[in-house]
Amino acid sequence: MHGCRNAELLAMAKLRASPLPHSWRVADWPAEVAPNRTSAAKHMVRTHRAELIECGALCRIGRDLVIIGEGYALFLSRKLRRVDGYEIAPNRKAEK
Repeated sequence: MHGCRNAELLAMAKLRASPLPHSWRVADWPAEVAPNRTSAAKHMVRTHRAELIECGALCRIGRDLVIIGEGYALFLSRKLRRVDGYEIAPNRKAEK
């Protein structure tokens, strides 16, 4: 558990070294920010709305949903814990 927190802090430090834009509209998602496409970003925002709000990453200005860069970096860093247990097909043991 302690290692996860250290990894999260390290990721935050790296994100600060190469900062995200301050903010952007969901409808105008920057190509250099994951998930890299507006359509995928809209799906991600619908799926993770509560967590994005909790991280301070999502707000509404008029009719626009806006992502706050620093909050989005926190949201991404919280996803680091999900990588350890993720198996990709080439790494799976063959079932007999």
